[in-house]
Amino acid sequence: MQQLGMKIHSIGGDALLVDVIEYGATIVGIHTPDSEGRVENVVLHYDSLASYERQPSPRAYYGATIGRYANRIANARFVLNGREYRLTANDGPHTLHGGVRGFDAAIWQVAEKSANRLTFAHVSGDGDQGFPGNLSATVTFAVERDALRIDYQARTDADTVVNLTNHSYFALDPGRSMSADYELTIAADAYTPVRADLIPTGEIADVEGTRFDFRAARAIGPEPYDTNWILCAKNGDRGLRHAATLRSPVSGRKVDVHTTQPGLQVYSGNPGGVALETQHFPDSPNHPDFPSTVLRADGVFESTTIYRFSLASGERAKGLPRR
Repeated sequence: MQQLGMKIHSIGGDALLVDVIEYGATIVGIHTPDSEGRVENVVLHYDSLASYERQPSPRAYYGATIGRYANRIANARFVLNGREYRLTANDGPHTLHGGVRGFDAAIWQVAEKSANRLTFAHVSGDGDQGFPGNLSATVTFAVERDALRIDYQARTDADTVVNLTNHSYFALDPGRSMSADYELTIAADAYTPVRADLIPTGEIADVEGTRFDFRAARAIGPEPYDTNWILCAKNGDRGLRHAATLRSPVSGRKVDVHTTQPGLQVYSGNPGGVALETQHFPDSPNHPDFPSTVLRADGVFESTTIYRFSLASGERAKGLPRR
């Protein structure tokens, strides 16, 4: 990591240490001990800035902040206020994770930093990748003992659409386990089915009796997922709530995910790790029945996601040395 080629900003200590770089406001390290006190980086990452800059197509988006719009927008277009906007296409005819040059490829500015908290800021100009409005965005990473909290905020001077997330791949036992073996629980009764090109059909489907039912913990298995689950919300409450738990049977390490977002995209196509992307639904601008991703000129986009790291019951970490 010392040869990365860009300043690494580290926050936290003791139970959790997080490393972030300005390129893409990207998490390059989440260091946490196992039951033997072995400290490991539990997210996939590249070892050089050049590798982040020259990612092959399709990009892996390791640890990056994703925007302006996480996930896919069909046919790289949407209509807002009666006007059609054409976006850059980078997933066949579709837009994925903000287009050809999304937030993951931007150099974010450090706005605030302390021992346990780091805020990055980025301004995306009107017309960037085809999106309307000058959008000012911040992402704040904060370590709270054994948890990483990520707060997103965005403002615009013209109506636009926004969907922000982080694209970390969790590798809970680096080099010793496969993502297919991880046990996953998702607090969702439904998901959004997709076409062969991974664009939602618009249907809301029940997970009951399908391979998408992770309401009880079970192994992910060899068949990969690139799926959006609709997170449960009591009485329509979209406050901070449990979304998922990922656990490795090898070390007992687990990560609990809590979020204010309505959806969770799980990507297990990388055998080394699993992405748990809290976000709005894919292609929402073209599906009026989905939760809206429209941000008005007088509004503020805000969302929070917390990743809490621990060990299985009965195991206890020996602590993370400060550095």
